[in-house]
Amino acid sequence: MVDKEKITKEELEKYNIELMEDNMVRVKLEDLEVRFDGYTVKVYMGKHMIERQCGLCGHFDEEKDNEFLTPRREYTDDIMEFHKSYLLNDECEVEKEFINEKKHYKVEEDYERKEDFVDIFEEDTRKERMEKEGEILEKTHVMEFSHRVCFSLEPVRVCRKNEEMDEVIDKKVRFTCLPRNSHEARQLLHKVHNKVLNLHGYPVSFVETIQVPRTCVVY
Repeated sequence: MVDKEKITKEELEKYNIELMEDNMVRVKLEDLEVRFDGYTVKVYMGKHMIERQCGLCGHFDEEKDNEFLTPRREYTDDIMEFHKSYLLNDECEVEKEFINEKKHYKVEEDYERKEDFVDIFEEDTRKERMEKEGEILEKTHVMEFSHRVCFSLEPVRVCRKNEEMDEVIDKKVRFTCLPRNSHEARQLLHKVHNKVLNLHGYPVSFVETIQVPRTCVVY
């Protein structure tokens, strides 16, 4: 739904918009990819796009101290003022009370590494190449509980998007767990949708037997 109007799948495809799991929307273009989960917008680009990005999403210049550059080429350290500078005055209004609160605005001190964004973009490209070449797909298995989130220490085989499990086998898998409300757990949950996690050195929390596909069939 967009502005209470139902949008057809064909209409979305016309603009390269893809609906993914967990309410994620992906727009994939030739040189970049945009993902939106209803709260956070993330832009992923290849290394060849370094210093070719500007605006609300920063500069992608491997520097994190000069991101808030307004359209007038002026720097500010106020994130709300930075966002306001990109508003279209004849189309958008911001309530004064909302401006003064600023409760929805913050700058994280613990920045994700720039290479993480590059890795995700390149990992997607690698997965698409694997699908075309018919290679086995693998991903980190996630088990979620009320107070913790657990990730498999080794990737497990999965079927492609247009396939379902045919023959299955039981496989013992080692898991490591983190508190559900921890910053690290949230970061890993974001990354696990796009890449196999490197959890080398994490402790084993438990071992679980899960079913994985021996063969997959197209449905």
